[in-house]
Amino acid sequence: QPVVPMISLSDSTFRERDYSLGDPITLMYVGRLVKEKGVPELLEAISTLKRYHRNVRLVLLGGGSESEMAGVRKSLDDLSISNDVIVKGYVSDQTEISRLYEDCDVFVFPSYYVEGFPRVVYEAMLKQLPIICTILPGMTGFMIDRRNCIEVPERDSKALTTAIDQLLSDVALRSDLGRRARDDAVSYLKGFVAKSHSDQVIANLEKRASRF
Repeated sequence: QPVVPMISLSDSTFRERDYSLGDPITLMYVGRLVKEKGVPELLEAISTLKRYHRNVRLVLLGGGSESEMAGVRKSLDDLSISNDVIVKGYVSDQTEISRLYEDCDVFVFPSYYVEGFPRVVYEAMLKQLPIICTILPGMTGFMIDRRNCIEVPERDSKALTTAIDQLLSDVALRSDLGRRARDDAVSYLKGFVAKSHSDQVIANLEKRASRF
C-alpha cells in the first residue's frame, strides 16, 4: 500500500506541467545508490542513450555508504559518463527536492529491492512526471503499465534504454502518463489527513480497530 509522500499537495500538483523536453534533457532517480535499486542498469542505459541523445543527463538523488558511492563513481568513469551524471547525494531540504522533481523530464526507478510502495514513486506521481519503473510487489495493482508508468523488467538495461528512448520521443505519451499518475495519486491521498508515515500507520490501525 502506498504511503503518504514527504512532499505535500502544492499548487504545482494541480498546475498543468509542460511536457516539452528541457535542454539538457534531465532524467532523475531518487533512492539509495545501491545495486539492488537498479543503479548499475540505469547507468548502463545512460551510456547507451548518450550515443544518440547527446543532451541527456541523469540526476542521482540519494546517498550510500562510502564504498557504495565509490562504486558509483567508478562506474561513471568506466562508462565515460562522469560529465553526464550529477550525483547530488542525500538531500534533506524538501524545497530543494520538490524543485528537482519539477526540473526533470522523466523519473526512472528500476529497483528490484523488495520493499513496500516506494515513497519516491508517489512523490514523482504528484509532480506529474512520466515514470519508468519496475513494478515491485508492493506496487502491484496501483502502478499499471501504460496507464501511469512504463513498466520495465528487472536487471534489464536494454529494456530500460528502450523505454527511456520511447518516452523522450513521444510528448503525448509523456503527458498522458504524467497526468494520469498525478490523478491516481491525488485520488488516493484524498482519503488521508495524516501528515507523516507514522500518523498514517496509526490512522490505519485505528480504522481497523473500529471495525471490531
